[in-house]
Amino acid sequence: MSAPIEPRLKGNSGLYVAAWTTAAALLAWGIVLWGLGRGLDVTDEGFYLNSISQPYLYPATYTQFGFLLHPIDLLLGGDLILLRLSGVVLLTLAAAYFVSSSFRLPGVPALPGSARLPLVLGGACAVLLAYYPWIPTPNYNLLNLFGVMLVFGGWFRFLIIPEQAVLLGWRRLVAIAAFAIGFAIVALVKPTAAPVLAVGAMGLTLPFGRRALIEVIAGGALSIGLVVLALVAIDGDLPAAIQRYRNVLVLNELSETGHDVGSSLLLGAGMLLGVVVGYALGRWLMPNRDRRHLAAILALILAPLALALGTNTGILHSVPRAGIFWVVAAAHVLIFAAPSRIRLPLACLAMAICSTLVAAVIVRAVQKPYRLNGPLWAQTEWISSASRAHFVKVDPVTADYFRALLTGAKAAGFKRGTPVIDLSGMGPTSIYVLGGAAIGLPWINGGYSGSQGLAVYVLSTIPRAELRRAWILTSPGGHGYLPTDILTDLGLKFPDDYEEVARGTTTYMNATHLLWRPHN
Repeated sequence: MSAPIEPRLKGNSGLYVAAWTTAAALLAWGIVLWGLGRGLDVTDEGFYLNSISQPYLYPATYTQFGFLLHPIDLLLGGDLILLRLSGVVLLTLAAAYFVSSSFRLPGVPALPGSARLPLVLGGACAVLLAYYPWIPTPNYNLLNLFGVMLVFGGWFRFLIIPEQAVLLGWRRLVAIAAFAIGFAIVALVKPTAAPVLAVGAMGLTLPFGRRALIEVIAGGALSIGLVVLALVAIDGDLPAAIQRYRNVLVLNELSETGHDVGSSLLLGAGMLLGVVVGYALGRWLMPNRDRRHLAAILALILAPLALALGTNTGILHSVPRAGIFWVVAAAHVLIFAAPSRIRLPLACLAMAICSTLVAAVIVRAVQKPYRLNGPLWAQTEWISSASRAHFVKVDPVTADYFRALLTGAKAAGFKRGTPVIDLSGMGPTSIYVLGGAAIGLPWINGGYSGSQGLAVYVLSTIPRAELRRAWILTSPGGHGYLPTDILTDLGLKFPDDYEEVARGTTTYMNATHLLWRPHN
């Protein structure tokens, strides 16, 4: 058994550490909240916003995050800043639940009140690492992290249930619900992560006894039911839902996006081996410690790898988004391994340092945000969208770009919901700001070797009448642009049957985008 922990942090040093942690964590959250109304990426965020605002347009989606976030978007009236705020709130609540649950594990001594605040606050603050590239719009990565934190929070609660427990109290019901909802979210938004997470949860529950295993099985069964219900709600029936995923396999083969499948399989096998080796090593080095606590630490260490499985941006690039698990694991390693008289001060000091580093990461993200022209403090001009007069603040050059497209489109009679064929390869956000419908895919990315074949395939599935009334966004010679020959293959006469109505130059890759209206 673990030695009892000191009843409190002694002297003024404990107050200083708690104040340090609190100040750094609040600074990090404050910067994120300040930045929610600033910056708009013309590529990835357009993909997210098109998927969320009109998910029903796309019959082939390997991630269903758009359907899950669509009700929130409707409730908020399409307000981008409030949508971003909702993502921060959801992640923060899930992080607090996950971190506080972790300190109730078997083998972890009861924490005094003076230590609980800095430990939970410092650990929960690490969820903001998900914002390090500064893409604040809710997306499948953020939703996947949210789901996994719910899974771990519920799992940790299972592990403290006594073997002889019979009645279902409200705490157990909450734990089962959190576990099941979290697993269902992961399965819907990142299907590659769900199987690894399921196998890992089952295997690492075994040291905790039969009761914990029963709870995991019950939560897993409920999550399967939730996934089925969600897929039926999206597509009407299971055969149609299955066809949606079959369509995705065709699209992946056509696009040649290079999803990291080989590395995922190798990493999955490595994770299983790591569980065995890590557990054996821990038992050998610290034979008198609670083996159940060691199993939980291993789960925390491996969790970010499970979240990153199946990415096409590189697993190591995606892992830091889930750094909260490693931060909490570090605190538990100190509690697990350090002598009892110093373990609590060390754990609190580690959380203080981690919250400071998180704040530094957020400052760096604000200074060099993803695909934006300048830091967030240079994003000073409001732009409008089809639905809101004050949509978000961007830099002056980007503001001119969106204003040019909006003014030209409005003068030419563009209406909300008008279909748009995006051949720019890098302009999905522009279609969302115009209020158009990005047909075929929420973003036909022109950066892959198979992009042209993918564009022809998905657009050929659109009814001919819809194609003929669609406006066209092009980027001649721009980065990742798609050739207009695609339109000939679709039976459209471009540019003879179209007229240019607007053009603007983006700050990203300095590309000029042209908006074309069909004559008829």
